[in-house]
Amino acid sequence: MYNNLIYTNGCSFSEGAYYQNRTDCWPWRLNIRGYDVLNDAMGGGSNYRIMRTTLDTVTRMHGRIQVAVIQWTDPSRYETPGDDSYTRHFRDCKVSDTIYFQNWIEQINTLDRFFACMNIPVFFFTAFTRINQFNISDDLDRKRIESRIETIDKSKWILPPNTTLCEWIRDHKNPDGFLEQGHLKAPTNITVGNYFREFILERI
Repeated sequence: MYNNLIYTNGCSFSEGAYYQNRTDCWPWRLNIRGYDVLNDAMGGGSNYRIMRTTLDTVTRMHGRIQVAVIQWTDPSRYETPGDDSYTRHFRDCKVSDTIYFQNWIEQINTLDRFFACMNIPVFFFTAFTRINQFNISDDLDRKRIESRIETIDKSKWILPPNTTLCEWIRDHKNPDGFLEQGHLKAPTNITVGNYFREFILERI
């Protein structure tokens, strides 16, 4: 056990806390070559947390992790470092989308380079916020962000960065596949897991 792992990280869309059995969530539906699942996702977590915990876990578990799937969340979530843990925060209207999305693009590219250095195939998708879903009125700032988006290696993305898991399910798979609070129903995760598995198996 834990000799060959598929590593996953994200927020509540990957944690599975909304189901009677957490293994109803998509990470445990991947079933890739008999790999065990190591899931670092946490509901309400930020992209800062996703990056921090990914770097820590994958570095410690290097040699066991064979493939990784990273689910990004809304870039407005962030963390305040503390002595024992990180305090989670959500949208701060005093911070502009220019900063939020610039930081997010850097996080994406940093993790992409990290996994390349570790020689681990990595795949990305975003749950409910598109990489281009910003509100930037300044023309120069908007062009800078759009230029930075072009630096993302889109071949690593299971779903294109200009769509989300929620949009993909709603528009193409199952418009009724959501719980009242907006998360996927447990059966919908089977659809997600099956699609993700086939996508990944074609590329590793």
